[in-house]
Amino acid sequence: MLSGSITPVSYRLQEEASKFVYMSPKMKLLLLLPPIAWFSASCNLEKLNDPIIIPVLDQEFTFDLWENLAATNGTGLEIQISTTELEDCLNSQILTEQTRTDQALNLRVYDILDPEVCDPGQAPAQGGEMMHDLAPGTYHLNVDIQDVVVNSGNLIITPNYFRVEMDTQEGIRWVHEELRRVPANTLWGYITYETIDERTQALGIKNELAAMSGELPLVDGYYGYFEVLNNDTQLVVKDMPPFNVLPFKFRYTGGDEELSSWLENARASATGAIHIILMDAAGREW
Repeated sequence: MLSGSITPVSYRLQEEASKFVYMSPKMKLLLLLPPIAWFSASCNLEKLNDPIIIPVLDQEFTFDLWENLAATNGTGLEIQISTTELEDCLNSQILTEQTRTDQALNLRVYDILDPEVCDPGQAPAQGGEMMHDLAPGTYHLNVDIQDVVVNSGNLIITPNYFRVEMDTQEGIRWVHEELRRVPANTLWGYITYETIDERTQALGIKNELAAMSGELPLVDGYYGYFEVLNNDTQLVVKDMPPFNVLPFKFRYTGGDEELSSWLENARASATGAIHIILMDAAGREW
């Protein structure tokens, strides 16, 4: 599926590809020039020993794995893409396409899209693809950068995680090569506070939710919406403040009405800087 509908403009990769270095055994990427660039009618055999000049590409895009918990078709796996350099519009997009043949996936990055109406400011261009209807298994993955570089590897899907294992990463970098999947019936979030009295109140709110729920032991790793560390003793929730915060995760099997009623009462009785952020495995923020 082709993502993006705005007229593409020339992207800096073509500029990077015009940089040249001498070939060395340590080079990971050799973009072979056509034969006419190696030979000419006036060359002689001695010049065949001269160093061959070839283009190389700097890393230009970051890739990341994401689980769309609200997705209703397939695994909910998304591959998110952004530029490593800032663009001049906050709404710049990346034109991409994905194709699939059996167990082979091809993800192609075409160009940066110039928005019709620029939202002024500097930010990376964003893009991505939803990987529909992929059953658990191992898929061969090609990441094609503007028909200049093709990186090959594997995408592994299990009930517990998504993982990429790339043979090469030229022009790209994976932020996370493994994404743990959020188990069903998971509740997570955090409670903010400022004062000692507010912390005591926040602990009470957390304990009330714990009494309605069950413990949720998880394997250490990156889950997208949160990260579990240090043998499941530390929880870092996405966008959580660095200080004065109580993160939590529980297994909740009760009803929506019961949870909604409890949360409404907890928020109504909260004072000062106490705020309750709550999300669930269906992708809902309460």
